[in-house]
Amino acid sequence: LLPFLGITFGFPKNMGQMLAMTKLSQHVYPIVFVWPGSINLGYSYASKASASDINQESVLKLVSGLKESGITRVHFLTHSMGVQTFLGAFQDKVDDSGKITGRSEVSKYFTLAPDFDDSQGPKEGKRQQYQQQMTCKSITLLNPDFPVRAFVDRAFLSIRRVCQTVTVVGDRNDRALGFSSLINGVVPKVFGYQQPAVLKPNEYNPKWEFMERIGRSISSLHFDHSVVDEEEFRHMLFNKSASIDLTGVAEGKKSGNRFWLDIDVIDMTGLDTNIKDMRHSGFSLNSMLLKDLQELFSTGKRAMKRSTLLYREGNQFSFAHAPAFVSQ
Repeated sequence: LLPFLGITFGFPKNMGQMLAMTKLSQHVYPIVFVWPGSINLGYSYASKASASDINQESVLKLVSGLKESGITRVHFLTHSMGVQTFLGAFQDKVDDSGKITGRSEVSKYFTLAPDFDDSQGPKEGKRQQYQQQMTCKSITLLNPDFPVRAFVDRAFLSIRRVCQTVTVVGDRNDRALGFSSLINGVVPKVFGYQQPAVLKPNEYNPKWEFMERIGRSISSLHFDHSVVDEEEFRHMLFNKSASIDLTGVAEGKKSGNRFWLDIDVIDMTGLDTNIKDMRHSGFSLNSMLLKDLQELFSTGKRAMKRSTLLYREGNQFSFAHAPAFVSQ
């Protein structure tokens, strides 16, 4: 279990609480990757540092060390800004035109997901494998502070090619990510701040806009029909049918012009126990979420087959739990 924690204040303690309240196997070894962060006025600097080349090089050294130590299976867990370092490390190599030319050095340490079809992608992305690669068992992004458009355009593909079980845990009322969406929409434009490449979508708008984060805008994790058709979408990504509807049409009921990303999106908006007012760090104390994470790490099951979740639509799930205000 390899957690990426983007803001250091209190989160190592929260990580310890999470591990103490779950019954994970004794064979699970938590290795925490953390760096000096900041909040409030230092937020923009912390964001730039999280996606920096230095951090990405450090991740490469860590992953290389895991392989040399004989580790064969890895679960990745990120919280908040930690996702920026994580996705930066997996960022694909591109040429001047933006076309993918190869996998990142970190990505090459992991086998391709069994259901992945990247025949239209870079040479390293085909079915060829590298010797003695590790297996990425799961990738879990808790309250991820990452722009929606950049994730849909590029980042999703870079991690989905190495892992079948990618989970986003978000909250529609996450106040910290609400502030982040506003700050990242204003600061780069007003002060001329250049965001790291991993945070930019394919079509970057230099004007002011509300920069939605995937941990808050959890209904936006999909492709549009206007961008890609169904045949092209499936050929580009997968050669096996998914366990849930990804086409935007379920049992004859239209749900818009959407191709849902093949990830599990867990909506924790309805949870209200042991979650602070900011609704940004309930992963360490909320029993419902902890139970689901324990089942995920222990069994590797997708959300559709886990015991505490209810399917909603597209790639979205919620907890089988009634809010506190519901009574008989």
